[in-house]
Amino acid sequence: MDRTLKTIVVVGAGTAGSIVASRLSQSGQWLVVLVEAGGDRSDEPPADLLVAMGEPGSTWPSLAIAPGADNRFIRGRGVGGSSAINGGLCAVPPLHQFSEWETITDDPYWGPESVHPIFEMLRATTATYPRSAWGRADRALDAAAVGGRAGLRVVDAMLHVDPIRRTRRTFGSQGLRHGRHRSNLVVITGDEVARLAINGQGRVTGVVLANGNEIAADHTVLCAGAVGSPVVLLRSGLTNRFIGKGLRNHVGVAITLQFSETSEPGTPVTCLLGFTSDEIQVLPLNRVGLELHNAAFGGFLLSPLDAVSGDGTVALDTGGEPVISFTPGPDDVAQLQKTLRLATELGREAVARGAARAAFVDSVGTPLETVGEFDDAQRNAWLGDHLTVLHHATGTCRMGSTRDPEAVVDPGGLVNGIEGLSVIDASILPTLPAANPSLTIAMVAIKAVDRLAATLGRKGPT
Repeated sequence: MDRTLKTIVVVGAGTAGSIVASRLSQSGQWLVVLVEAGGDRSDEPPADLLVAMGEPGSTWPSLAIAPGADNRFIRGRGVGGSSAINGGLCAVPPLHQFSEWETITDDPYWGPESVHPIFEMLRATTATYPRSAWGRADRALDAAAVGGRAGLRVVDAMLHVDPIRRTRRTFGSQGLRHGRHRSNLVVITGDEVARLAINGQGRVTGVVLANGNEIAADHTVLCAGAVGSPVVLLRSGLTNRFIGKGLRNHVGVAITLQFSETSEPGTPVTCLLGFTSDEIQVLPLNRVGLELHNAAFGGFLLSPLDAVSGDGTVALDTGGEPVISFTPGPDDVAQLQKTLRLATELGREAVARGAARAAFVDSVGTPLETVGEFDDAQRNAWLGDHLTVLHHATGTCRMGSTRDPEAVVDPGGLVNGIEGLSVIDASILPTLPAANPSLTIAMVAIKAVDRLAATLGRKGPT
């Protein structure tokens, strides 16, 4: 370890943190110390999301969410972060949506023309499963779409997978693999960052670990995600009242399909992706659990990606533990009404075409017809109890222009009101685009860290 170099500490080895650490260490200009609370991994995680989520230590164990039916907010832990346990879906958002980013930040660096080449580069990192690998829910969705009544077009999913080896190509596993041989990149795993070290002049001087040890830094970059980054800032006593506010997420509804087969060994949970004309994502699930009693069941998970009017927060309880709150907004509820109608229609069509034996609107056997008979008020009440929260949390340390009093970070990711600190991860996204956000987070990490490197190179760590 070269102690003569200026030190940059990067907190979190998910998608953003792995990209940030790898790119900063390329020049040899700094000593980069990447600190990850979870475990390390020398292999690529499994592509199958249920297998990946079932690995010990792969998720944070106690993230409460209130209000809502789901009492856990699932986030990945360890090298790869949530990209190691989520569905692996990738999508390039409609580029016109980045015109809003350009307006919010007052910076063309985040406009459509600037982000487009990064997305084109990232698109090459994805793959699709061959149709020969489709599972029973994939086939059921295809059959239901053939009916035409749902107005659904079925497309092959872009995934961060190796379809031959059935493993994930996460930025955590890929990016760090290429950088770990560098003498100026140190990866520390199994140590949680409790808070920032801040001197009397209001400058961040490093991080304090949960075990009490301190790692000194000339500059610190939080890449702990939409939950982890605001938590570290709040535990460190930062007083910006917008930290942890503005959480955006995609939500959806699920239906359960019963199949005649009890298992399809080796078939990934999902291979295929469907969209309606108004961009409701339909994700087929070839099974819904690892337990034996779920062996004959799969389903569809549907989410309106273009409706994100809801708002939420990440806060701390009296013990300093995170509590996540998220409430869908009016536009989300209206889109979810349409989504639920589509879900029941797809379920009926899959059964009618012999692709499934039966379909239910939940995991306990409630028939599709039950929801079909609801009025709007009853349907809204049902939705409130059956919403599924996706792995798409963003916006809790929002990026904005230098004149924006509500922005937590500036257009380069530097935290407003304090020196020596950046945030580069999903938490700084100004809006949540209408797409699975993994490629967007990677794009943000690449552009923000390149701007940070240029800034530090000109001024020295600040």
